[in-house]
Amino acid sequence: LVVSDSGQIVEVNPAASELYGFTRSELLRLSLAEIREVESEDRSLGDGLQEERHCGKGNDSFSVEVSRRSLSLDEGPYTILVVRDIRERKRAEAQLQESLTQLKRALSAVQTSEQRFRSFIEASSVIVWRADPSGNVVDLCDQYQSLTGHAPTASLGNRWLELIHPDDREAAQTKFKQ
Repeated sequence: LVVSDSGQIVEVNPAASELYGFTRSELLRLSLAEIREVESEDRSLGDGLQEERHCGKGNDSFSVEVSRRSLSLDEGPYTILVVRDIRERKRAEAQLQESLTQLKRALSAVQTSEQRFRSFIEASSVIVWRADPSGNVVDLCDQYQSLTGHAPTASLGNRWLELIHPDDREAAQTKFKQ
């Protein structure tokens, strides 16, 4: 769009007609104020870019990114506006925000569930551990030492078998692998 000092639209290209839904002659009868949403909160995007809300034919409002350049001609000052439709980007941002919100809710639910599980384990007289895929113990519950009398490091890796009675080791290892 090319806009006069008074705000009147004086030149448009076919892309502008398509974006706003007006014919070229209809756009040339409008001012910039008539296609900008009145209640729009413009947002600076840096590098001379501005995010604005504009209105097309039928008064449908949409987000655009606007870059402005001043132009001085013999007839007076003008402003060239490069207007980019960012509706699709805004939809993607909204979907991403919704996904992020859902992810935060899910994370909170997992953390709450984990805290409940930890509280249950800490209140019970059972030994809970985590092992890697090859069966090496990599983590033990906090009350391991008070329940067994052994330091947790004594059972990390595959050393947990050493704490089982020799007659029961083979059966315990077979059950563990299952």
